[in-house]
Amino acid sequence: MEPNPRLAKEVHIAWATFIKSACQWKTLVIATFAFCNFAQADTREIGYPLIQEFPPAAYGGSPAVRDVILDQQGVVYIGTPDGVFEYDGSTWSRVIGSMGKRVRAFAVGQSGIVYVGCDGDFGVLVPNDIGQLQFESLKHHLEADAGYFGEIHSVVTDEDDAYFLSGKIVCHWRPKSNDPLIGEINARFTETQLSCVCKIEGEVIVSEIEGTPKGNISRLHPAADYLDGTKGEHRTTTVPGYVTDALPLEEGKSLLTTFMDSFFVLEKTEVKEFLSPVSELAMRQATRRTVQIAENIFATSSEYLGVLIFDRTGEVVRVIDKKSGLPHSRVISISVDRGSGIWAATLNGVARLDLRSPVEVFDYRLGMTSDTFAIARHQDTLYLGTLNGVKILRRSSKPGKPGFVELIEDTGDVRDLLSVNGSLLLAGASQHAALLGMSFSGPAKQFGPSGYGFCLRLLNDKELLLGTIGSGLRVYRSEGSEWTFVGHVPKAPLNVLRIVEDNEGVVWVISKDSELPRLWRLNIRESPTTSVIESFGVDQGVPLTHHLFPFVWGDEFWLSTDEGLLKYQREFQHFVPDQVLGELAGQDIGRIESATIDVLNRLWIATSKYQIAMVELHDDALQMTFPVGALGPRSVQRMCAEPNGVLWLSCVDGTLVRLDSTCINKSSEISAPIIGKVKLSTGQIVYGGHGQLGKRPRLPYSAGSLRINFATTNHESVDTTRYQFRLVGLNSDWSEWRDETYTEFSALREGDYRFELRCSDGQTRFSPTTTFFFSVLPPWYRARWVYLSYSLAICGIVWGFAGWRSRLLRQRVMKLEKAVAQRTERLQQAQNELEQKVEQRTAEVAELQREVDHAARLSTIGELTASITHDLRQPLTAIGTNVEAACQLMQQGAPSSENILEILLEIGSDNRRAADIIQSVRDLAMREVPKRTFDSINQIIEKIVGLVKAEATQRQISIVAKLSSEIPSTYVNRTELQQVLLNLISNAMDAVSDVAQVRREIEIHSKLNMSDEIQVSVRDHGIGFEQSEPSSLFCLFVTSKPDGIGLGLAICQRIVSNHGGKIWADRNSDQGVTFHFTIPISKS
Repeated sequence: MEPNPRLAKEVHIAWATFIKSACQWKTLVIATFAFCNFAQADTREIGYPLIQEFPPAAYGGSPAVRDVILDQQGVVYIGTPDGVFEYDGSTWSRVIGSMGKRVRAFAVGQSGIVYVGCDGDFGVLVPNDIGQLQFESLKHHLEADAGYFGEIHSVVTDEDDAYFLSGKIVCHWRPKSNDPLIGEINARFTETQLSCVCKIEGEVIVSEIEGTPKGNISRLHPAADYLDGTKGEHRTTTVPGYVTDALPLEEGKSLLTTFMDSFFVLEKTEVKEFLSPVSELAMRQATRRTVQIAENIFATSSEYLGVLIFDRTGEVVRVIDKKSGLPHSRVISISVDRGSGIWAATLNGVARLDLRSPVEVFDYRLGMTSDTFAIARHQDTLYLGTLNGVKILRRSSKPGKPGFVELIEDTGDVRDLLSVNGSLLLAGASQHAALLGMSFSGPAKQFGPSGYGFCLRLLNDKELLLGTIGSGLRVYRSEGSEWTFVGHVPKAPLNVLRIVEDNEGVVWVISKDSELPRLWRLNIRESPTTSVIESFGVDQGVPLTHHLFPFVWGDEFWLSTDEGLLKYQREFQHFVPDQVLGELAGQDIGRIESATIDVLNRLWIATSKYQIAMVELHDDALQMTFPVGALGPRSVQRMCAEPNGVLWLSCVDGTLVRLDSTCINKSSEISAPIIGKVKLSTGQIVYGGHGQLGKRPRLPYSAGSLRINFATTNHESVDTTRYQFRLVGLNSDWSEWRDETYTEFSALREGDYRFELRCSDGQTRFSPTTTFFFSVLPPWYRARWVYLSYSLAICGIVWGFAGWRSRLLRQRVMKLEKAVAQRTERLQQAQNELEQKVEQRTAEVAELQREVDHAARLSTIGELTASITHDLRQPLTAIGTNVEAACQLMQQGAPSSENILEILLEIGSDNRRAADIIQSVRDLAMREVPKRTFDSINQIIEKIVGLVKAEATQRQISIVAKLSSEIPSTYVNRTELQQVLLNLISNAMDAVSDVAQVRREIEIHSKLNMSDEIQVSVRDHGIGFEQSEPSSLFCLFVTSKPDGIGLGLAICQRIVSNHGGKIWADRNSDQGVTFHFTIPISKS
């Protein structure tokens, strides 16, 4: 009896499975009894990778995605029953001409040509005249009677040649020159069933299937032999399975993927089964496509288990299925991008698996049912403090499965964990501070009083432990493995949320005694029981805010608030705003929610905008990068750094994130961004995103605004990518870095433009510059043919209608001249009448103004009647006395001529003095046409002072005139200036008279100011005016006197303004008011 190789193979696999299961069971039993030491064997906890899903609603097509591929630029193409869709890193769009094509397979040629296999059709994606990608069928190159040949489910390229395969036909398309639509086709139909076409060792191979679906074998033939009709004559390789894919494994060896069968290794013509755990899974999980994602790491698609990741030995590293975040566990095909991300085509859309990301997620799928408040590594095991007690992170015994979280002891609400001196200390609700050792069989040792514990802090000297245990702050001292109570911190707050110690040993405490948190400072170095705790509030620069988060980095103490980041200044004991982190980021990063320092002294911060940033000193300057971008809508409440470079992030939604900073991509450059669709405001597409960027679209002048879309194909950093651009021809300056993937320009003038674009991944990597050229045409009315049309039209009009037009124009000119003359005469008459009326009104207004001025002067003269009478009485009395003296001398006898002459001279002097007084009053009272004379300001001031001196003396007011001798004479209206001075001095005397016990003195100053103008000041020490009055003092009918009418200062302002000067009032520093006015010096 002949042995059955298939049966022997199945028996062998069954024994291998049994032995492996037994080993796993034994390992599980051992781990059950020694779970405290399992982390020493494998310290890397595995969670779920970051998966970016693109559901059918994202691309707008059928949920069943049959294949996915990326071109040389990194643009993603997916094939669905609704056609081909492309994704440039920002936008999905359907490829023109692919609607209704049931796409099954893709392949990319050496020059970037994308070939497509459909149901009953095959073709290529090429850009049209404006760069929009469209599907062009190659089916018409077959013979007319080819008929239906089934689904093209496998496509492979050899340089730019393409091989299309269905169950019945193999086609070889050989394009000519650079046009993928022109070429030769070689096709062969077959009666056997074909499974795939692939490349093995650089040669295109066709796989035939023989047998039943469960017992089939594949025969591999060179495609050239198959198409020439010479298959089997040169080389045929038999594989015991339904071959669906081939992948180079190492030099001379290829890994063959089979459907519902094991993996096989092909070395030349020898086929060996790839005995490994991944082969065991492949026999049951229907694998189809295998790709290499890293050195010695591979991935294969499964129709039942998602994506299997395995190494070169076949060990399963992990399994990514629907539970892990895939939209569907049935994965038809996979592809790899430049960032080693896996694109999976599933029955419910497409997804990208970022296995090289330093981020792994632990959420409810792994037992994370509540928020994590504390994280600590204790004896190589990660402990979590949650609302439900302490949990530890463990590895699963199943190969390829991620780890999970298990509750180890119900310790209540645990708020803080601290690993120290071989013990794990915790603070929480039921056991407020406990020592946990290696054994969890008995209750944990409790110390401290009952009460709610929030946080623990081991101070920098490693001897004192500060904890919020029970009431207030308690201090313990380490004595080996025991902790001795030292004492309470006096007057410490009760509800302490966070404790931080800076580099100088100062302890900072955040408490929440009411609705708002508070900041406290404590120096505990001297004696805990005598320490003084100080509150820091608004006076120290700490705002009243709902958020206070302290952290120490370098030599500085920082405080994050709702109003921004604050830095503590020790010399002033005050917090000041600090924008250094925001300026480093170049954008608004939001509020700092949490922070930690890693072993390399790098600052890691989590912001309110769900970003994770790293700040480090680079080339003597601070540098901020975003290594992992945004974590989605996850707010981080606690961060913990381990010595091995791993960071743990606890999120508010109960998610735990593992961030391995050693896996961050630090390459110096990323790929250049790509230009997407360029549209006009009318919706017209002028560039579709494909084709040569050197071609220059020509835009109409009336295009309106221009919208340029762009994107990055660095799919691993899409969330953190920022763009910078400039439009040379409009502005040569680069724009600010921005997140938007488009920009708009409007009102572009005619000319040639060059749009330059570059991007950054949020770290220190920058891309090369992408350039897009376009031109804006001049408006139609400035085109050459339009200018020629204008010339011809003008010549024709001039030639044909010159004579007729000349006569008509002459007639019209005569009529117009006559009408113009008549209208000009009427307008001249109207103008003359209007000028007469204006002159009349102007004269009336001037006369009225003179009347008002005259009335104001008469009013002032009336107020000075007593003073004038007193001044006239003196010279008249002296005249009378002299006359009596002369009479007496005459009566006594013949007087001497000398005595008579002396008496007559005195009478004449007194007469002139009286005449001067009368003339001064007459000058003020007379009505005259204003005229200016060359006069001295000082003389005018002295004249007015002499006029009011008697009145001032009667009121017991002294008038002091301090006049500068450097003031030149100028052309002024003497009477008007006398009126100004008289009003100001009269007001000053009234102000001084109304106030008792003041310095009853009026000072009059004259000088040349900085503008070479004559400035006169009248200063009093009277009642002054209110602060709000200066702007209204010079308004008409505004007065502070009970019997005043408010004309004096308004007239003063008008007179000074007419002279080209200014008048204003100032409050004196002690008491009273000083009025100033200026008069420009005029020589004519």
